[in-house]
Amino acid sequence: MIRISVVACLAVALAALPGWTDESDAFAKFADLGPGVYSVKTDDKGRIVSCIVVGQSRISTVLGKSKGIELARTKARLNAQGEFAKWLGAKTSIRETNSGETVLFLEGSEGNDKDTLAESGKAVEKTTTNIESVAQAQIRGMQNLYADQNGTDKNLTVVLGWDAKAAKAVRGVRAANEDAPANKTGKSKEGDANAKVNEAKKAAEDKKIGDKKTISPDAKKFLP
Repeated sequence: MIRISVVACLAVALAALPGWTDESDAFAKFADLGPGVYSVKTDDKGRIVSCIVVGQSRISTVLGKSKGIELARTKARLNAQGEFAKWLGAKTSIRETNSGETVLFLEGSEGNDKDTLAESGKAVEKTTTNIESVAQAQIRGMQNLYADQNGTDKNLTVVLGWDAKAAKAVRGVRAANEDAPANKTGKSKEGDANAKVNEAKKAAEDKKIGDKKTISPDAKKFLP
């Protein structure tokens, strides 16, 4: 009886971990599809409510495992953002309401009729500049949902979620991405040389990449 109880408790504990959920399996399938926009949700008027965006990047170990994974995360996210921007230009109609709010419509949606367009005000012409401008604003509403680090293929895949409410909430907020001033120190040339040698040795030893999958608690709401 004791052994059965222990096994049951262990099963419950493992099932509660992010990597053991049905949501994790669902997002793994999105990751397998490769870069692009998926699972687009709309309301009854054809307005886009949310979508899932996938981005990928190769993991380079030239500068060591840690630095390679860090750079791959950044590149994978940029790849996803680029896919989202291209998708905006090809698959959506962009409108601005009288209050200045930007609304995205899925092209060809049954709800995207004349009444809806009239309600949304004037249309924004589909030029590259306008698409890029809208994309930059809408990207702020993206959040990390899932990440798949494949050590064998040295590939990192991220799955992001775009939510209209989140995008609206952060509208007008500017991200402080300015680089901090360089911290100048009085290091000698010899000290710099030794540091570079040690860094090179560490990078050469640190090449092995493991498999790792993580999922956000907010991921479930983006699924169909």
